[in-house]
Amino acid sequence: MACIALVLNRAHDTPFPWPMALIYAGIIVLLLLWINRYQRKWQQFRAKDWPTVEGVFVSGEGEVVTMMRGSGYESHLYYEYQRDGEQFGKYTRLFSTEAEAEAFVKLLDGLKVPVRVNQKKPRKSYILDRDVDLLLGPLSGN
Repeated sequence: MACIALVLNRAHDTPFPWPMALIYAGIIVLLLLWINRYQRKWQQFRAKDWPTVEGVFVSGEGEVVTMMRGSGYESHLYYEYQRDGEQFGKYTRLFSTEAEAEAFVKLLDGLKVPVRVNQKKPRKSYILDRDVDLLLGPLSGN
């Protein structure tokens, strides 16, 4: 018992390693910032060489979601495609105003869209922003 008391007492005498804790906290903050800023770009980069199949934005399933603390509005468009059976996905894009997000959802509702599909995992798919922009070009008058 005396040994256990001595070990427990000694643990309280050891100073907390503040420099290492600050370094770990800094690394975690940097990772969270990187994910927040570059995750979409990384996904777009990874999916750009995946094979393309025809998909369609599910009619009437789009929605606009208000982001936290006035950081904008995110449009959510659900799509389906055929690859080893019927598959589904969600395409999102951020807008500064609700009107822009609503107009975006209405423009794409029910349209066919190229869907990039991972060959090894057909349930994993992605729609590139550039493909949507090309699709919208004639519709938006650009």
